[in-house]
Amino acid sequence: MKMLVAAPRPLYPAKTGLEIRVYYLLKPLCSKHDISLVCFSPSVDSYAIDPELKKHFTKIELVKPDTQGRKRSGLAGRVFEWFAPSEVPLGDIGASLNMRDKIRTLVDSGGYDLALIASPFMVNYFLGIDSLPIVFDAIDDTTLLFWRDIGLAKNILAKGRAFKDWLIIRQVEKKFYSRFKEIVISSPIDAEAMSKFCPRSTISVVPHGVDSAYFESHYPESEEPTLIFSGVMNYGPNVLAALYFCDSIFPLIIKEFPRVKLLIVGRNPTAELKALEKNHPGIEVTGEVDDIRPYLGRANVYVCPLVSGAGLKFKVLEAWASNRAVVATSLSCDGIEVAPNEDILVADEPGQFAEAVIRFLRNPDLRRAMAAKGRAKVVRLYDWASKADQLEKVLLRAADTKKG
Repeated sequence: MKMLVAAPRPLYPAKTGLEIRVYYLLKPLCSKHDISLVCFSPSVDSYAIDPELKKHFTKIELVKPDTQGRKRSGLAGRVFEWFAPSEVPLGDIGASLNMRDKIRTLVDSGGYDLALIASPFMVNYFLGIDSLPIVFDAIDDTTLLFWRDIGLAKNILAKGRAFKDWLIIRQVEKKFYSRFKEIVISSPIDAEAMSKFCPRSTISVVPHGVDSAYFESHYPESEEPTLIFSGVMNYGPNVLAALYFCDSIFPLIIKEFPRVKLLIVGRNPTAELKALEKNHPGIEVTGEVDDIRPYLGRANVYVCPLVSGAGLKFKVLEAWASNRAVVATSLSCDGIEVAPNEDILVADEPGQFAEAVIRFLRNPDLRRAMAAKGRAKVVRLYDWASKADQLEKVLLRAADTKKG
């Protein structure tokens, strides 16, 4: 099979959730199929391509970003686009004439059997293409994220903004996503939400995976009680989760363990998160780290207090793979085969969440036993190779429609 993959940026080094998902799903398939990658890059010289990408992809086309295709309009036009979006559904990244021309040239001359849209941000470039089958990896359902944000908004203005965002992405899904016959998404809950707006599409669940060998921990736990939360720390749901934990849960834990430490690990922490370090004793906001494994290994408990967001969460799988005991909200477990009180503790109220963390801190044998069960589950159910096999079945099914 000869396939064209379109992504908003190079997939390696894989730092964001999008990059991790797409790179590790495609890596096993590159040895079996002829796969080309087209993506944006500030530099289009070949030296800008990471050698790791060159090892796997047959061809890599870099496109310099531009926004020439973005139609700027007056206030009335912009208000109209809120509720009936134009064919640039997701902002300036979808408005590049350079990318549009490159993709059309590749499709017209490349002899591809299939195209994979590896991000919602690239949807716009394939809306008018009907000469080859297309699979769209939506990753998660953004309408679900914004719907949850409406409920979390603290005042009428915030609720209005969240409702407006929900209306926009709802229209995007109905008007644009629904044009694709094959859609891939990371969790069953997200698939159910998207099916309401894309009833004619076949929506296949391909969960995230994890490199269990890479994350297997050989680091000793800290002798001081230590918690960790990780992620991209300017991503709204992560910021909200960290603030919620520090304001509503962490003080309850401190009452029982005055010397407890909290590591907030991840790149681009917001000013609000940086301020936590100054205002809360025991909190360390690291920013970007070269290797998260020593931080995971140092912690006694991984906390995942998400109250917003959508899709399956990499962070829970990585914590399990690292042999860490996990306390998480129900939302954090979406799409993961958790067994509460066997391989994870699940709590949604601040007091219950704090009690679950304290339970682990007081009982090392319990947390190590549950961490071991979590790791065993990751190895059995969430390795990347098995998830790549799931994606391959969808891709081959879509490619067969061209032959027919």
